[in-house]
Amino acid sequence: MGNHKKLMILIAEDDFVSQKMIEFLFNQLNENFDLAKNGLEAYEMVQKKQYDFIFMDMNMPIMDGLESISKIRDFEEKNSLKKAAVFVLSAEETHEVEAQIQQIRIDGIITKPLTEEKMRRILYNFI
Repeated sequence: MGNHKKLMILIAEDDFVSQKMIEFLFNQLNENFDLAKNGLEAYEMVQKKQYDFIFMDMNMPIMDGLESISKIRDFEEKNSLKKAAVFVLSAEETHEVEAQIQQIRIDGIITKPLTEEKMRRILYNFI
């Protein structure tokens, strides 16, 4: 996509098959990304590196997406950091999911499966 600054992207996803699909997708988009296997790992990674976008699966072991995003937002505020754009990855878009995530300051919900078109629309139109 033209001459834009490469984005720093964090993807938190625990499912191996989904991880491989996401890796392929972001390699196609030619963007920098890190992959966290659970919410705790994602939270720890945010403490070491600033991300432009975070894509967070809701249901993960150790620390789920909701708790991880809440901790990430608190960390950003406490350290006066630029907030990453946070999108929740969900198998389905339901009112229950929407109600839960309204409380944790996210930028949107993306339903799986992820496609190159969906990701381009978010990455290059959101900034």
